[in-house]
Amino acid sequence: MAIKGKAKLNALLSMALLIAVMGCAVLLGACESTASQDNAGENQIEDSSGGADNLQENIPADAGDTEDNINIMFEGKDDFPEALKERFTNYVAGLFTEKYIPYYQVLGFEFTNVEHVLTDTELEVTFFLKMIVQNYYRDPDTVEYIKEAKENGSKYYQQLYDEYNQPKESNYDLKFTAGINGDELDMDSVQLFTNIHPKGVEYVPVDDDFFP
Repeated sequence: MAIKGKAKLNALLSMALLIAVMGCAVLLGACESTASQDNAGENQIEDSSGGADNLQENIPADAGDTEDNINIMFEGKDDFPEALKERFTNYVAGLFTEKYIPYYQVLGFEFTNVEHVLTDTELEVTFFLKMIVQNYYRDPDTVEYIKEAKENGSKYYQQLYDEYNQPKESNYDLKFTAGINGDELDMDSVQLFTNIHPKGVEYVPVDDDFFP
């Protein structure tokens, strides 16, 4: 009877030990699972932060940066002195950029049909100017006149929408004059004229009303 009682006691102790070991294993597994979930949460936050950075990078850059990307093309006679041509084109491009950049991105200029007369005292240049501009990026559906076209079911809505963020061109028939001081332009004497005659030639001075 004593032997049987001892064997029974040993069996109970073994069973209790087994249950304790299994309990520890379950507890350890639960801790590892919680840690994994916490790490996953941290990774998700990091990914979310990275995504926010990417979204930030996709926001259009400050419009002021467009000044550095202005392209100037020149088509004229080869005998136009290079230094004078550079001063002339930079003056005209700079003036138009200054006037229009509050309203548009100024992308470039094309000087064509350029003819010049150079004397010891004066430079006169007649030319056509094409200016390429683009609206500062914006969702077209937030622009008032496009919103109205959409709300009114206008047949021009889609065209207005598509064209809003596309480059646009404007053309000018101009004359530039400046005094010559040695081999340099006298920039204080510069005058710019626009031809207002639709079929002939009638130059009038460009003033502030000429620009937006």
